[in-house]
Amino acid sequence: MNGNICLAGHNNTANYESGNFYFDRIDELEIGDKIYYRINNQDFKFQVKEMKEVNEKDLSILDNTDTTELTLITCIQGKHSSRLIVIAEQTL
Repeated sequence: MNGNICLAGHNNTANYESGNFYFDRIDELEIGDKIYYRINNQDFKFQVKEMKEVNEKDLSILDNTDTTELTLITCIQGKHSSRLIVIAEQTL
């Protein structure tokens, strides 16, 4: 698997009656934390290398990459025009 894997999701259940919100603690991640991603019965491991806040219209985070990276995107409570971005690089 090569390139930029981008996943977006809600991080807050305050306005929803039920459901799974996989990003509900995304803001607690730190540089160096591990993220495990499973697709098609294959497991991949990533390590957080960057966390940043961007404007909701900044689509550069979706750009492809030469290496395998995982980009997580979610909203930021109280900042409707901003998004929290977590970028992780694949590890062995």
